[in-house]
Amino acid sequence: MQIQTFKIHGDNIVECERIFNFISRRINIIDINKQFISQASIQINVTFIYNKSKFQWRLIYHPGFNKSNRRRWNNNIFDSLKTAGSFLDETPDAIITQVSSEEQKEKILCAIEFCSALQAGNQAWQRSGRAYSTIRTGCPYLYIVDFVKYELDSTTRKRKAIRTPNPAIPYSYINNTRQENVFGAQAFVKSEEFDESNPLLKNFDESIFSEDDIADYLINLMLGYDTTKYEKSLLDKNLRMVNYFSIHTNGQYYFKPDDWKRIYKGETTVIELSKEKKWEFSKKIAGKSMSGKLSEFVKLSKKYAYGISCKDLPFGIVPATKKPNFIKELISLYPISQNDAQTILEDNQDLLICLIKGFKPRGDDNRPDRGLLPFLAMLTSEHARILTLIYGPMNATRIEQIKNNPSAVARVNGFWNVFLGLSDYLLLDVPILNEKGNATLFRTNRTYKQQCTALSAKEVIFSDVVSPIPNSIHEDDVDSTIHMLFTSLPSTKCFEGLCNPPGGDWSGLSVIVNQCEYRWVSLPRVSGEINGKRPDHVLQLNPYDDNSIILSIESKDRSFDLEPNVGTQLKQYIKYLSTFIPSCEKNLNGDWSISSRKISLNSCKIVSVAAFIDSGSEDYDHIHRLSACDLIFALSPKEIGWNIKIINYMPDNSVYTQLKELILSHPNNIGITCTFL
Repeated sequence: MQIQTFKIHGDNIVECERIFNFISRRINIIDINKQFISQASIQINVTFIYNKSKFQWRLIYHPGFNKSNRRRWNNNIFDSLKTAGSFLDETPDAIITQVSSEEQKEKILCAIEFCSALQAGNQAWQRSGRAYSTIRTGCPYLYIVDFVKYELDSTTRKRKAIRTPNPAIPYSYINNTRQENVFGAQAFVKSEEFDESNPLLKNFDESIFSEDDIADYLINLMLGYDTTKYEKSLLDKNLRMVNYFSIHTNGQYYFKPDDWKRIYKGETTVIELSKEKKWEFSKKIAGKSMSGKLSEFVKLSKKYAYGISCKDLPFGIVPATKKPNFIKELISLYPISQNDAQTILEDNQDLLICLIKGFKPRGDDNRPDRGLLPFLAMLTSEHARILTLIYGPMNATRIEQIKNNPSAVARVNGFWNVFLGLSDYLLLDVPILNEKGNATLFRTNRTYKQQCTALSAKEVIFSDVVSPIPNSIHEDDVDSTIHMLFTSLPSTKCFEGLCNPPGGDWSGLSVIVNQCEYRWVSLPRVSGEINGKRPDHVLQLNPYDDNSIILSIESKDRSFDLEPNVGTQLKQYIKYLSTFIPSCEKNLNGDWSISSRKISLNSCKIVSVAAFIDSGSEDYDHIHRLSACDLIFALSPKEIGWNIKIINYMPDNSVYTQLKELILSHPNNIGITCTFL
């Protein structure tokens, strides 16, 4: 039987494992072996049955991308996507490739993004740039979203309300798939907090959930089979979710399910139906953000523009018939030359206007805004004429740079790359940081946009094979090693309650108490008030015993990156979290349900751990005094895999002894050795 080789390039070990976990739902595993094949890459050899046929796969994880000028791997998997037309500085969580040993190439099969965060407000379109930029290359794209999510009270952690996205956001994936003729979908999976007794969910059709469709799509894609059936199912469920959101969206000025169905059937378009509805564009802007001529621009927009799919998204449409009068009044507000005005008017296309704050009060990026223009392009078309007004605070130097050399700014700043790459016309009306007054600037930008969007390969994408041997080792590898070591132990002996590597997952933390798993979701990041710090790993040893041990671990590249007294903070975080009712709970083989009572962790021993890459000249006593951690995990790379020195600083040796006995009694062949000092 021929072994097929695939790679999962992931932002971290969690994203790689998530993909394999989806695949595992639909295959019958006969044999599996997992081990390090370098200091960074992990290989899984798996033999399985799928649809009555037997297969052998080799999956290689590459956790941690070449990002932030980091040359972790010999080849950047994203370079091939950029060559094929992915011009935004936006990258998905994971890419699956198939390795051709004869040609030493990797064929890119698809890209995947995961979201366990609250999908509401501007957060809901934050990642649209990743979808837009990836799909336009010809690479299929899945955006896997946990549903439902609740907004929590920041003090009590009580649920306030179910928050859902504007229906136009999931529909934009359907529209973009049709525009680009490349598959891309939002796929919704059942979250731990889904509660069918909630009035808003009582009539929710759970067949919309797509866990099995995702698995079947990925397996068939990797096997080289026709995936049309699964793509159709995923897009159909995507549409059904649009309908659900539109039913439960408050207010009359939103497209309803029948409207979306008309668009889906091709009877009309988002733009044409928006013009038919004639809903006054009424984007709300906080009074504190009003400066310059912004309030007059908002009034002008209300006068001439219609909301797109609803009244209150930050973009609207000025119909071609209204465009001359709109531009006439616009040039009375802003320094727009007659030549530039004529450029806007020279075609008979509708004009889309988009209002973007872009920047926070101190001038730093307002991250969700980088997804707004890609969302608009996916919902309508990247060829639509777009006037973007930016009104967030900006420093004088940046304003001059945008005026004189905008393409240079776009090359070094991902935010501006989006604004300039997808705007035909750019208008600034911004407060100047550290100065009194406002600055205004208008520039036509169509040529630069055309340059950015000219290339859209829509073909099979190949990359040179990425070597499994890294150029450098990082915190990613500390996290992968901890995850691999402890998940290799029997599940009755060790339970992984949290794995949160860089760029990873803080969606939930679980513990086992009295044979039940309790989980807190939407984790707070840090709390200075309680002197607590969210751990990178939470591992529960002997979870089914009355006196289990909880390891709360902080992982870093180097020991000098550890914060003073972090050990105390790691333990305090878990104690603090346990003062709240867990979000949900389940019996070991049962389904999740909403929790109604607090649990006690008093019988558990909470132990803090500092984990880092050993420099070879570490002063462990000093690290302990600085960090106040109970245990130290000092990792040293081997040619393949890692050695972990485990150093005890607890007066009571019982925890150290239990940990030592647990690891030594279950020797692994995954490439990790442990030395107990």
